[in-house]
Amino acid sequence: MILITSLIAELDSVTKRFGKVVALDNVSIKFCKGITAVIGPNGSGKTTTAKLLSGLITPSKGKVYVLNIDLDSDLNVVKTRLGVLIEGMGYPPNLTVYRYLRYIAKFKGVESEEDILNMINDLGLSSVAYREINKLSSGMVKRLFIGTALIGYPELIILDEPFTNLDPLGIYVVIDLLRKICVEYGSSLIIFSHYLPELELISDRIVVLVDGTVKYSGLKSEFIDMHPPSKYILKVSNPEYVVKRLSDLYPDFNVMRMGEYLIVEDISYQNIKRFIHDLIVEDELDIQSFYPLGGFLLEGYLNVSKEIHTN
Repeated sequence: MILITSLIAELDSVTKRFGKVVALDNVSIKFCKGITAVIGPNGSGKTTTAKLLSGLITPSKGKVYVLNIDLDSDLNVVKTRLGVLIEGMGYPPNLTVYRYLRYIAKFKGVESEEDILNMINDLGLSSVAYREINKLSSGMVKRLFIGTALIGYPELIILDEPFTNLDPLGIYVVIDLLRKICVEYGSSLIIFSHYLPELELISDRIVVLVDGTVKYSGLKSEFIDMHPPSKYILKVSNPEYVVKRLSDLYPDFNVMRMGEYLIVEDISYQNIKRFIHDLIVEDELDIQSFYPLGGFLLEGYLNVSKEIHTN
């Protein structure tokens, strides 16, 4: 049961149509404080949901509540307490990074020059702070847009595809900053993205959307337990011995050798955990690494996709 005080936003029996296209079909989602990841294939309704929560579009049917406020009645009040990044946002190309962020900060009531400069620094944009936006790389522009959503550390931050166009360092910088804001300022995040390994690192809860309907909404840990992975990567001190042991115990498994690594398929999570335990305790082998191929969240999502397509 979700306590009312833990809710940060809610879609209540929401349907959204664009002409004859039904983007969301009678969807109800309760978003809790913390970090929620919304995942799903293209066309599942992720960006539509982000826009509804941001007040950029209105539902065809149903209610949207953000920060315990009905967006139908008090949208302007809510906007002052939100940070929003929606994929495809425009920008004034001739403004510099500093001037644009300063403009957004002033709109949000942030007057502190230190807060603006700290945000630029935290995003790794100090070296381009006085460069015009149209002269930035796409990755730098994305960092700036993320900064416009985060400035002022709002109660709720809605991010639609925040990791696109970012290089690995940029993704690390953004994830580190998002964690910091949640811990130090108590902000909540709703992130809409295809970047599942990154979402696994940062999220507490997940929502799975498929064809405009909710397939799962709850704790990330429970989702992973419900849909455990079936492919794993092992790095061990004696791969030949491990392959033989696996063959003796689980004859139906598949294994592929890649140097010091073994990619093991078609084995249950419980069996692989028991097998790893025995290798360490009984055989005293050195297990240097063990993890699902692609990560727990990605493997779980792929399993859900297979279930949907076979039904």
